[in-house]
Amino acid sequence: MHHMKYFLFPVAIFAAALVSFALLPTVARPAAYDVGAPGDEHIALGFLRPEANPEGSYRWTDGDSTLRFWGSETAELALASVAITWSVDAPEGTAALWLESGERLLAGVRPPSGRRVYSTLLPSPSGSRPPELRLRSTTFQQQGSDRRLLGVVVHDATVGALGLPRLERAAFLAVLAVLAFAGVRVFARARYALAVALALIALLAAAMLRDPAGIAWRLPTVWALITVLVGGLALVWAADRLGSAIHDAGLWAGAGVVLGLIGQVLLREHVLLVPGGLLLIGGVTLAAAALAASRPGSGESTERLPGASLDAPLLALCLLLALALRLFALDSVPFGLWRDEARHGLLALQILDDPTYRPVYVPGRADIPALLFYLQSVPIALLGPTVPAVRLVSALAGGLTVVPIYFLGRLLVGRRAGLAAAFLLAVSSWHIALSRLAFAAVLDPLFTLSALALLAHITTGRAAIGRRGMVAEGLLAGACAGLALNTYHSARLMPLAVVAVVLAGLRKDAQAWRRAAPGLLAFACAALVVALPLLGYIATQPGGFNRRVAQVGFTNSGEEPASLLQNLEYNVVRYLLMWNVAGDPNARHHVPDAPMLDPVTGLCFAIGVVAMARGRRPCERLLLVLLIVGLIPGLLSGDAPHAVRTVAAISPALLIAAWSALGLARILFARRTSRRAYPPVVAAAGTIVCALNVWVYFGHIPYDPRVWEKFEYVTATMIGSYVQEQPGPDAPFVPWSIAETDPFLFLSYGRPVRTYAPEDPAEAPGSGPILLPADADEVVRTWVHEHADTASAPRAMRPYPGTNDPTFWVYAPVAAVTPEEMQPRSAGRRPGDAAR
Repeated sequence: MHHMKYFLFPVAIFAAALVSFALLPTVARPAAYDVGAPGDEHIALGFLRPEANPEGSYRWTDGDSTLRFWGSETAELALASVAITWSVDAPEGTAALWLESGERLLAGVRPPSGRRVYSTLLPSPSGSRPPELRLRSTTFQQQGSDRRLLGVVVHDATVGALGLPRLERAAFLAVLAVLAFAGVRVFARARYALAVALALIALLAAAMLRDPAGIAWRLPTVWALITVLVGGLALVWAADRLGSAIHDAGLWAGAGVVLGLIGQVLLREHVLLVPGGLLLIGGVTLAAAALAASRPGSGESTERLPGASLDAPLLALCLLLALALRLFALDSVPFGLWRDEARHGLLALQILDDPTYRPVYVPGRADIPALLFYLQSVPIALLGPTVPAVRLVSALAGGLTVVPIYFLGRLLVGRRAGLAAAFLLAVSSWHIALSRLAFAAVLDPLFTLSALALLAHITTGRAAIGRRGMVAEGLLAGACAGLALNTYHSARLMPLAVVAVVLAGLRKDAQAWRRAAPGLLAFACAALVVALPLLGYIATQPGGFNRRVAQVGFTNSGEEPASLLQNLEYNVVRYLLMWNVAGDPNARHHVPDAPMLDPVTGLCFAIGVVAMARGRRPCERLLLVLLIVGLIPGLLSGDAPHAVRTVAAISPALLIAAWSALGLARILFARRTSRRAYPPVVAAAGTIVCALNVWVYFGHIPYDPRVWEKFEYVTATMIGSYVQEQPGPDAPFVPWSIAETDPFLFLSYGRPVRTYAPEDPAEAPGSGPILLPADADEVVRTWVHEHADTASAPRAMRPYPGTNDPTFWVYAPVAAVTPEEMQPRSAGRRPGDAAR
């Protein structure tokens, strides 16, 4: 009975709210929907632009449009009345309108011209979706210059609830009231929490009476978001309570790791998904409880461990490994140059060739700051416009990032965790994939982590570096922060990470703030100076600076309008699954749909997040804050999960995984009898992690046709590289469709090229070779065979990895072939007909 009182208030609140919200629609007036009014895009789907006349606003249908009645999903049936006008210009005798709901035809009419009101019963769809009325009609064109296909004019609609109330919406709102009570109860007495819950119920009820459509749109039923929030809190609470009752942490940690790995295998193989998910959650809970019971892995405890003299050589090995994995076969993996990579290279060439072109930010063509292009201009000037040259900066930046992640990890969670994080970053398939693309995103972690590591050194006060040393570190940290702002969109949130590091290091210690003041002032000055050109651009061209961010924001990314909470719910679920279940589907960014972390790292990351969520050390809370900051660009944009936009989340995630892995290892090998097994087991685990990540990237990316298709410009890349590598007096003939692509323009820069287009007869090829894409259409192949030497066998060039299928063929023109070179060619299909 003593514990029952804790559930009395929540149960009473839920019951009262459920009854109130369920009965409210029966006494509320019908919801009104003004079609054509500002902000009606979530109601009128597939309509033409809004218009107005003296009678009010309206929209034309396009022949197949839908009205979505938000706020009318509270009952089993809804009575919808829609005001429609038929144009006098519609053809007489053929005009028709069909009213449908889902797959059900409700009515079909052939009405006269003029305004009419049509009423129909709408069944509520399953789930939490609002009822919809589909308007299909014949279309016509008005006389004059308006060539739009028009259906009917819709002015407004009213919808009233009928039948029994549906409890799903009422239950959701009741749960919100209970959560409000529970949240306030953590910090205040029950009477205050009850008052807040009752006030929320009253506000929601008033909103449902006044504007049911508006409240349903702004506060939709988002069960998944509530489940993630409540489930996450319950998981953390369970791990904390179990941790206080554990006596043999090693047994619990081992059981948790085994269960978690079994769950990982089931989830990644897409078999027994529910049992796999439960096993993963159970294993994470047990292992996190073991960590909570022992609390290993803090920076102070790991500093006492022997072996500090090995840090430098081990870090050097991590650096060499990272560079090797990012530079190996950089010209051919990934196979093909993506359009954006080529555009970046073209901008670097423009910087080299045009002394007057010195951009700060490039809107439109690139939509990123120009720092990447200045850096790329150096290897391009030395190596020429080649694939390795344009990708070299990103590859080097990705490899060098292991250095700042080590130093930041050393300051926050200890030197061994820092080394482990550096190793995990070096072999991470996610980070390798981004480092091998000529993108600016991978520059952000390099500069941001460098700035944060230097700031952490200033604010933690672990080393007496002196005033001059502190100022020097502050200047260097500020320069890195300013450079980070000039890299990629994700760096716009870097100031939040800076504030988090400073607050975690200094907290409320006034003496620490005074001690760190010179370094912080130097940081601010250096960051301002380095970022000043970009800040000037932002002040004068805010539209250009925010253009890309506005384009990819999740309010503009969906095929149909969705509310902010609906988009956030979808993204939260997708990013929650990204680590261990299903990652980025874009084959340019990673192996499509593969988890972003390997099974071992992913399990350690999940365990670490749960264990750190109840952590009381500032460093633990700081890593979680950095993780959230890194995920925000992805959470607030479309195409979730997006590996590039969340690049800033990689490093904190790996630091959390490293902290967790070392903590589990210390628990499992705490007994003296098992300490001898510690080094070989750690070495074996590292080897497995490295092999898994290397196989994920190099075993799939070069050979996966989905990757070739996603890069789209594989043939243009291969032909452009051939033209650049084969200089000669005779300009080759290239299809116009290839010659106008950005990858070809970059790779063939400075080389003479002639183009052909079958629909626009070109000059005779003369002595130059004719290049034919293997996937060319019949018209192009016919033109080539009419102008090429048909007695000489063409050369198959640049086959797709793992196949014998060429990307293009090189034909010799008739004038360039001597009788000795002419060879008979076997009958059958022409080489140009080969398709990959």
